Amino acid sequence: MAQTITKVFVVNASKRVTNHDIDLATQAVNHQVRDHFAPLWGIKAPAVVFTTATPTPAKGTAVITVYDTPDVDGALGYHTEDSGVIYGKVFAGVILDNGGTVHTGSVSISACLSHEVLETLGDPRVQLWASNDHGAQIAYEVCDPVQGDSYDVVVHGTSIAVSDFVTPAWFDDQEAGEQLNYLSTVTKPFTLRKDGYVVRMVEGRVTNVFGEAMPAWQKDLKRKHGRISRRAA
Repeated sequence: MAQTITKVFVVNASKRVTNHDIDLATQAVNHQVRDHFAPLWGIKAPAVVFTTATPTPAKGTAVITVYDTPDVDGALGYHTEDSGVIYGKVFAGVILDNGGTVHTGSVSISACLSHEVLETLGDPRVQLWASNDHGAQIAYEVCDPVQGDSYDVVVHGTSIAVSDFVTPAWFDDQEAGEQLNYLSTVTKPFTLRKDGYVVRMVEGRVTNVFGEAMPAWQKDLKRKHGRISRRAA
């Protein structure tokens, strides 16, 4: 994976969660990137830092902002690139209004923040695909296949949920037997956990493939927004 991001800024624009909440989540994600993600992906870990200032877009940086109201109806979050500016959004209101929490479990603001940060690092410009042995192209999204799974990182005595993620071996049919995701629950490349999904392209036609237990409201979101599903959590 090309190393293009050297720092990720996290900003809180939500009125439903505090700066302290997002600062703790950011510290957990920084720990995850440094100690879990970067070693498995073979990259130098970028710093993930919380800021109350408005970061100036710069080469090698990304900004993830937590909002209350989505600009993509119903989305939990997404990451993208526009005119060289790499950024992502997490929508606290959607998460909390659908039974989610701030720091606990896979449907949480902290896990969604983790999801968007890791996927921004995996494919900053949202343009990469991997070929499987069945003639399909699979979007290079590192959390989508296992997005229903999370684990805790402890920050100052508080357990903070972060997203599971797949490793480079998951995107290669020849890598069976290698560690395919951080939690080691996936046993074959290109396969999904029960709540996961992938964006698949065959002969130019893009579709979503869902795990057997993905909630109906999340499936409806992916179907509704089509190509945005390449980017949305």
